[in-house]
Amino acid sequence: MNDERLTILVTSRTERIPVGPFLSVVTDTLAILHDIDAAVSGQRRGLLNWRIADMSLSSPLGLTMVAESEQDSYSGREVITACTEGIRQLQSSAEAVPQYFSDKTLEQAKHLVSVLNGEIESVRLVAEWTRAAAPDQSLAANVDALLPKEHDELGTLVGKLEMLSMHERTMFAIWEVISGARIECYIPEERLDEAHEAFGRRVSVSGKIRYSKAGQPIRIHVEELRALRPQEELPQLKDLEGISITGDVDPTDYIRGLRDAE
Repeated sequence: MNDERLTILVTSRTERIPVGPFLSVVTDTLAILHDIDAAVSGQRRGLLNWRIADMSLSSPLGLTMVAESEQDSYSGREVITACTEGIRQLQSSAEAVPQYFSDKTLEQAKHLVSVLNGEIESVRLVAEWTRAAAPDQSLAANVDALLPKEHDELGTLVGKLEMLSMHERTMFAIWEVISGARIECYIPEERLDEAHEAFGRRVSVSGKIRYSKAGQPIRIHVEELRALRPQEELPQLKDLEGISITGDVDPTDYIRGLRDAE
């Protein structure tokens, strides 16, 4: 069984370190380690178990965690190194996302330094074989620059129109076909009759779409609205049975003929 150690050192601006912020630092650090472990190992739950190996109550308060793995060929060294080096990278620049860091890991790293707005003066992550990471609020700013942002794109969405509203703004809502998400659709009041006529039907809406950070559509300013045929009126898979695009020609010979004609 291999094991490696990471020590979390927390310094307070007051005589005693508050419990809440300290636990927040430990929780965020553990979450970052779990994410990196999953990325390194290729296993959704990772392969490492983290246990408390030592604690120091003197200033700074220190908690040492040991990474244990049942696989002799896999240790926590690479995970801990990726964690400390990744945090140092985020601290110094916003040029690139550190290796093994997902958007979720970036958010956790940003939350790690949120305690520095209060009674906590500093946080350091220390391992014997690599340089310590001592993040501050510069990390939060760099993470913001790296994370995806809400954005607008012109496009088309398809869904079932199931709600109309004139409260504050004239709008309706569709439940988008692909994701099943509820999309708010804003439309000029003079075009409300179009939406009313399509109520309860599948519709296609085109215009400026606002996407979330995760790339999911949130709302659309509708420039075009079209009612579509009901789902049951569309051609079904069973309707295609018996249809041949090759005529009486054997499919293998048909494909060979297409290839030879090139």
